[in-house]
Amino acid sequence: MSNLSKNTWTLNEWYQQAEAGDIDYQGAGAGYYWGFPAGGQNMAPVPGAQRSSPTQVNCPSPGGWKNINTFDYAGGAYGVKSDHTMWSWGNGDNGKLGVYPPGTGGYNNRSSPMQLPGTNWDRGLACENGGFLRTRDGNLFYTGNKGALSGQNNNTIRYSSPIQIPGNWSEAFDVGKDGPILAIKTNGTLWGWGGNYRGALGQNDQVTRSSPIQIGFNDNWATHLGAVSSSPSGSSAVTTDGQLFVWGRNEAGKCGPIGPNEGYSSPVQVPVGTTYEPWHYVVSGNYSTIGIRKDGSMWGWGTPYNGALGIDNLAPSPDDQAYTSPMRIGPSTEYGWASICPLQARNSARHAIKTDGTMWAWGTNEFGQLGLNTVSTWGPSSPTQVPGSNWNKKNPPRGDRVKLFTKEDPGGS
Repeated sequence: MSNLSKNTWTLNEWYQQAEAGDIDYQGAGAGYYWGFPAGGQNMAPVPGAQRSSPTQVNCPSPGGWKNINTFDYAGGAYGVKSDHTMWSWGNGDNGKLGVYPPGTGGYNNRSSPMQLPGTNWDRGLACENGGFLRTRDGNLFYTGNKGALSGQNNNTIRYSSPIQIPGNWSEAFDVGKDGPILAIKTNGTLWGWGGNYRGALGQNDQVTRSSPIQIGFNDNWATHLGAVSSSPSGSSAVTTDGQLFVWGRNEAGKCGPIGPNEGYSSPVQVPVGTTYEPWHYVVSGNYSTIGIRKDGSMWGWGTPYNGALGIDNLAPSPDDQAYTSPMRIGPSTEYGWASICPLQARNSARHAIKTDGTMWAWGTNEFGQLGLNTVSTWGPSSPTQVPGSNWNKKNPPRGDRVKLFTKEDPGGS
């Protein structure tokens, strides 16, 4: 299978073999993209190579990808291989790629991966002006623009190579397009820094923080992937026993069934004793929240604007309709959901992956970013299967107009 085309499926008529060339198909650990990339995100010399179905991207030999991530169109991208090396490509503004090749100034776009120092990386998450990189032993680093997200206590320096943020951090960390960054330490405490619009940092104020500050006093926050979610206007997290807390702006009821309020500047628990607990995985966006219960069922609340809730309802405006109680996504007999993509924007394309490795999509699709081999203003308003199988449950595709993602983890750790 060494001469298989980058585009594994034949569904996408836009993609021609003469344009694509051949690369080695890797099965487990193969990387893919779809949507509308720019700045080399798709590792192609043509920045606007729009795709509406899964299209394979390169991986430096040997081995495959454990995870690859970006945040949106024209962003930086980070990938960790099965040998735990970290690579970056795409938009290099502000030094966000974390590599400083001689003669480049550290800020150029790259359409091919560049390796960062080290062989113990776990994951990299991109935001608009930088990125956060974690090692397997819990060290967290920042690279990119100056400002509060660097976590360096009012530091005004741009970093074109990773700078460490003190602490020992679990795999539960998340950053929205514009921040803030929320991260759970290995001791179960929750911390945040960066922008604090509408109380997104949970400090009973709206003051930006340039160094990590603890959110609440609990030390039983869950430390697994998907236990915490950040968006510019609101956030959420779950505890080890499945309790769900939300805070920030409550537009369109995205904070759930906790009474009418414009927002909450400190964590507020979704009522104990409801039929919706215990929770395991949660993601928050500007106008909605989606969570997975420990029984594998998936629920959403907020607004179905652009079909984003996945409940087979499409509101033309976020003000038209809102659900303040969790609504079941999919049939009442459907279980087995494992992970959800972060909700990067109010009208994002949504993706979720089941325990059987199938991927499902709904929501906005004007750039083909659902991966369903179609392009339309409105995509399906309930989960629709994306071609392929064995998608990586620990790497749900991030981004809005472009998605990067992988097949199942080739290393298993």
